[in-house]
Amino acid sequence: MLSILSIKKIHFIGIGGVSLSSFARYFLSKNISVSGSDRVYSSVLDDLREHGARIVIGFEPQFIGRPDLVVFSSAIKDNDVEYLYCKSLGVPVVERYELLTALSGVFPSTVAVAGTHGKTTVTGMCAEIFIADSVPLFTHIGGFTKNFGNFFYSGDELFLTEACEYRRSLLHVKPSIGAVLNAEFDHPDTFTSLSEVYDCFDEFLSSSETKIVNGDCEYYEKRQYLFNPITFGLNGVRTYGAQNITMRKNSCMGFTLTHLGFPILDIELNVPGKHNVIDALAAATICLSYGASVSAVKKGLLNFYGIKRRFEYVGEYFSRSVYCDYAHHPTEIICAYETARSMVSGKLTAVFQPHTYSRTAALEKEFLDALEKFDEVIILKEYAARERPCDGIGAKALYDALRVTEKSYVTDVMEAAVKLTELKTPGGAVLVLGAGDIVNLCKIISPDFTF
Repeated sequence: MLSILSIKKIHFIGIGGVSLSSFARYFLSKNISVSGSDRVYSSVLDDLREHGARIVIGFEPQFIGRPDLVVFSSAIKDNDVEYLYCKSLGVPVVERYELLTALSGVFPSTVAVAGTHGKTTVTGMCAEIFIADSVPLFTHIGGFTKNFGNFFYSGDELFLTEACEYRRSLLHVKPSIGAVLNAEFDHPDTFTSLSEVYDCFDEFLSSSETKIVNGDCEYYEKRQYLFNPITFGLNGVRTYGAQNITMRKNSCMGFTLTHLGFPILDIELNVPGKHNVIDALAAATICLSYGASVSAVKKGLLNFYGIKRRFEYVGEYFSRSVYCDYAHHPTEIICAYETARSMVSGKLTAVFQPHTYSRTAALEKEFLDALEKFDEVIILKEYAARERPCDGIGAKALYDALRVTEKSYVTDVMEAAVKLTELKTPGGAVLVLGAGDIVNLCKIISPDFTF
């Protein structure tokens, strides 16, 4: 691939995506000419324009010119007209993960955060800690933090990034520090078994100079304990652990950070839910292993106010508090439920949109078990993403199998919004769950909501 350092002009296909837009901002910060296209308008495109990018909605050959490098997102298919046109130009055309690989080679150090759940939150927490410690870094996050969005750049010492297992893209990063937060079966269009997921994370860690693993997860016990990685967790003596866990205001937690069982620091969080104690432990472990100061860990975690669409308060709707959560895996749904139950009395209603047919089929029982914790459930027609119905099962099949007295099936977000007005009992909370276009329901509920 063309050397990153020699690029003068770069074009992104799908530039509005959370990952490519962050990369685009990085190149703009280097005074490199950036252009890009996307299928639909978003506020992200306006932000990129304000920072100097040339943007077009749709495909216009004359707009592209002749860039030094073209980067496309994983959502782009190999029969996409713009992709084929760019290939015909005879310039390098690479997928997002290949750019990730090249960028990681530019920085002296790379910290990569992997795992089935929590990557975006932990990466955001790490960013706040490194910022508090004045580490010159580029942060590549798969979501938008409340403080700086999905992009932060202050220098070229450290590249901080998520490392996703989808299509095994994390294996293209060779990090100075590699962390695995947890390992569960997901992405059945990439893996056929949990053992394959474990194999993928094994290979990722084997290429990491410093290895960090959640010592409480089954993956550690089955695959990693013999390799003696740095560990974090709540059970037993881990390298880094937590004592004196307490609930503060608004279900935000506080705890004492320990090293080999000895207390070293009191930490307060400004994000709700006990699962964020584990996320904070992971972030502290990563940053301390890099060399961050203890005071920066405390300040950075206190400065972290969450990620958009991660148990984010939307507003009030017909006397119910509404929260938006990106949860599209059963474990994530349970975490959202438990956080809401710790904060809210009264009925809990889930509005859930399954994401991909294959995941819905592979984890059907787990989805049902998670959703059946709620008092009321509204199932929205699936978000197919890259898949077809023959790849698994859809939302209607999940609805039919759901054993909840008060349940509904809707085909679009407008119908879901109307259904919420018909809920009989005031009070309680509504959780809007899913990684697809269900987020548009939040815009209906609260016009000021942004994502």
